[in-house]
Amino acid sequence: MFGALFQCFTTALRKTIDELYLNYQPMTGKEAMEILGINDLENRESRFQEMQERNRNESPYLLQIINNANEFLKNQRDNLQ
Repeated sequence: MFGALFQCFTTALRKTIDELYLNYQPMTGKEAMEILGINDLENRESRFQEMQERNRNESPYLLQIINNANEFLKNQRDNLQ
């Protein structure tokens, strides 16, 4: 009984993970900025450096979000010049 229930659970979990993987789309810089709550170009570099240092060892996923947002803002700044 327990074995069948466990197998059902692992099958459902595997299907969920497969769906998440197949539907994964890389986050854009703009989406990353919205998650981080950054709306302006001022003080951008110091805020990103602070966030990168704080999260370098804690969360690789959060660090990727920060890097995406930083890259987006760099491109925005370059386009304004």
